[in-house]
Amino acid sequence: MIPTSDVDQYSGQTLVEPHEQYRALRDIGPAVWLKGLTVHAVSRYDDTGRVLRDPDGFRSGGESPSTISITTAIESSPSPAPATPTTDSDT
Repeated sequence: MIPTSDVDQYSGQTLVEPHEQYRALRDIGPAVWLKGLTVHAVSRYDDTGRVLRDPDGFRSGGESPSTISITTAIESSPSPAPATPTTDSDT
């Protein structure tokens, strides 16, 4: 089952100081259903990398969130390759 949250990412206080809310979302699980916004939130660095690198497996629209377990999909997808640091001379 996908964990859910009532967190409002667009409330005034969250916009001013979002880190506490981000930390709460990371603590809940790899993917959280935000009831008020009717979207999934993926807030852990490695998990967002997995989602962004797999557009076929993770996309907006289409299937209902109850049809598949995004949490299971994130946990079973391969870890992203480490980022390569760049320097000013690389640009």
